[in-house]
Order: sequence, then structure tokens, then C-alpha cells
Amino acid sequence: QFSEDEMCVICAPDYPAAHEGPVNLTELENSEWILREAGSGSREFFMRVVAPRLEHWHEAFQLNTTEALINSVSAGLGLGCLSRLSAEPAIRDGRVK
Repeated sequence: QFSEDEMCVICAPDYPAAHEGPVNLTELENSEWILREAGSGSREFFMRVVAPRLEHWHEAFQLNTTEALINSVSAGLGLGCLSRLSAEPAIRDGRVK
């Protein structure tokens, strides 16, 4: 095995549901989402696993790079769905939760 990873939802540090511990999906209803481009693994995961469990959500926009997505989420423009390995540096330095 080379490495392990999991998908996670990231938000700005001041997002209302940005408390410690697991977040219930109902807390993410009516949220704006910033997604990667069509064909990316993180977008496919979101569309296949997360979106069907949310009754109301909106794609604010899509971006072609992980760093652009993290920066947009950090600025409070919406939520993101990324692999934990991709998000971990921004989580560690407090840019996102």
C-alpha cells in the first residue's frame, strides 16, 4: 500500500458549522459549493456521494486547481470537497477547517 486518503468537506474558519467533530449533513443544506472541474476525482466523489444526500445545494463555481479551491473556501465563498491529503496543509495552518 502506497498511501491512504479520505475525502473531506472544508469550510472557512468562521463558517457557522465549523465546530470540532463530525458535521451532520443537514448542517450543509442550502450551502454554496466550490467544486473542481468536470472529470476530477473530487468532483465525481461529491456528485456521487455528497450531492444526493443534500436536498438543497448550489454550485457557486468550479475551479481547475486545488489551491484555487482552498483559497476560495478560505475567503468564505463556499464549501469544498477534497481529499484530506490535499486539504491537510491548509487545515494545519488554519486557512480552512
